[in-house]
Amino acid sequence: MTFDIFYKKIEEQIARRRGTPKSSKSGWLKHTFNVITSNLLNSVPSVCSIKESFRFLQQCTKPNRYEFFHSSMATAIGFLIMGSFGCAVKLIHIPIQNILMG
Repeated sequence: MTFDIFYKKIEEQIARRRGTPKSSKSGWLKHTFNVITSNLLNSVPSVCSIKESFRFLQQCTKPNRYEFFHSSMATAIGFLIMGSFGCAVKLIHIPIQNILMG
């Protein structure tokens, strides 16, 4: 099987999947180029998404005193809980390690 026959079969399969008639103008190279360029364009952020990001940043507001106080309190409570949990684990771990290694 030569490469020309192989590529023609691939073109026919692609044309069947797309539902387009077979034509000699749409070659496999053109198809792969279109696939690669569409993948590149999808990976680069579009102008529309950049505009939406700026619109989101413009609509954001600073937290007032009440919101800031509650978010800082929630953060402080989280630090205290995680710190006390870590301290308890360390205090339990030290005697067990001394018994096993001792």
